[in-house]
Amino acid sequence: AGSALSAQCLGNSGFSVSSPLCAGQSITFIDTTGATKDSVIFRFSSDGTTVINDTATKTYNSATTDTVWMYRFFSAPACSDTVFQLITITQVNAAFTPSAIQNICIGDSVILNATTAAGYSYQWQESGANIGGATDSSLTVKTSGTYRLVVTQNGCADTSNATVVNVFNYPTADFNFSADSACSGSSVSFTNTSTGSSLSYSWTFGDGSTSTSQNPTHVYDTVGTRTIVSYTARLITSTPGGCADTITKTIYVRRRPDPSIDDFNNLPKFVQCNVSSN
Repeated sequence: AGSALSAQCLGNSGFSVSSPLCAGQSITFIDTTGATKDSVIFRFSSDGTTVINDTATKTYNSATTDTVWMYRFFSAPACSDTVFQLITITQVNAAFTPSAIQNICIGDSVILNATTAAGYSYQWQESGANIGGATDSSLTVKTSGTYRLVVTQNGCADTSNATVVNVFNYPTADFNFSADSACSGSSVSFTNTSTGSSLSYSWTFGDGSTSTSQNPTHVYDTVGTRTIVSYTARLITSTPGGCADTITKTIYVRRRPDPSIDDFNNLPKFVQCNVSSN
């Protein structure tokens, strides 16, 4: 009887713990003693829960430490044995900034910076594939792609959300316009001939007016005694990454005579523009 008591109830019990010990993953605890017992209870000190079985599973939602107890009960002879293990749960958080879509110009770069913590190891990925040598906490990106970060610690891993980087070529701004030397008050049509992708447009017409249309029209309305006046029309084309190009052209407009002028000696120079007087 004494030898049986010694073998079963005097500290010979034990249990295994699956690995790795990661938050969010199921961890299995198994009685490995081997001696026939009547019952086994696992108890988890972190929340007081118990499992009456020789195998228990538990999932921890965050980083923590826990003392896990196993109680083994026997009826012949009547005794019990207790053993415990202290376990540490690791939680890894893979994140980096900036996290929004990044639009940059060719030749420029954006730096991705990981959220750091002691013991973290880093691996940057592009389109799901590891980038060779990219194991620092930051990554300088110069090419278009979808970038993620894998962080590991103590055998636990987490993968970040993706950030898309778009690299744009610089556009070439250009435009044509109709009715050069048009009469004041008539419409001038501007036709955008710029090249580039995903372009936006910013027009200024030289008289304080602006437009963001791709192909705007504009009316120059000027009255006076000088026959022809000039305006500088400017087009700025830009991509979502702020890559821009600018072009300016001179627009000539024939002024309308002011019908309120008493001295009409100079009117012959307005013959191409009609005007009426009240």
